[in-house]
Amino acid sequence: MEVSPPSANGVLKPRNAGASHPSSRQAPSYLAPKPPATPAGGLLFLTASLAAYNAAENFCPDKPREVLAMNGHTYRHVRCAKQGEAIILEIATPELHGDLIENELREDLLTAWRDGAGRHVVIDFGQVRYLTSAVLRALIALQRLVKGAGGHALICNVASEAVHRVLTTTRMITSSGSAQSLFEFAADVPAALAWLQNRPAASNPPADAVSH
Repeated sequence: MEVSPPSANGVLKPRNAGASHPSSRQAPSYLAPKPPATPAGGLLFLTASLAAYNAAENFCPDKPREVLAMNGHTYRHVRCAKQGEAIILEIATPELHGDLIENELREDLLTAWRDGAGRHVVIDFGQVRYLTSAVLRALIALQRLVKGAGGHALICNVASEAVHRVLTTTRMITSSGSAQSLFEFAADVPAALAWLQNRPAASNPPADAVSH
């Protein structure tokens, strides 16, 4: 494998590590701190202080952000917030592949769900450009936990066509609402939260809240 010279922090990276996958896009982050703005809607952040978040980001700019949660768990791949009964989990790692990331992501997702003490979960894929089917095991584990607690699990903000293709092919989500899927599918975080607040008897969000 061809590698580039060591970066400023001494980490060797493949020469093509920064290359985007075909049909890959990212959406604006809903949860990333933007000082000095205050998160809308009274979001209660489960992560540590903003200062700790920025310190971690500045310390390892070439790695996934590592933010200490209030219980001491280090979230390696997600940002976490809570609004009402919903835990919002924004996946912050652009490329998800391999057993190591799958295990770390599973730990992040399940820890955030348990510590957040919510009923529902909204998973924001806006920052994800690429993932493999192996990583879906972490999502399935979370969905089963949420369903077992009587809650709803939603995926939203899928900006990458490549990611959308994997999620629909594996029936994690469905755009049409005509087929069964493990997760509900909404256009973005506000649409997902609105659906949870006024959820109808039907199993899928209304058409105007669904991303096609």
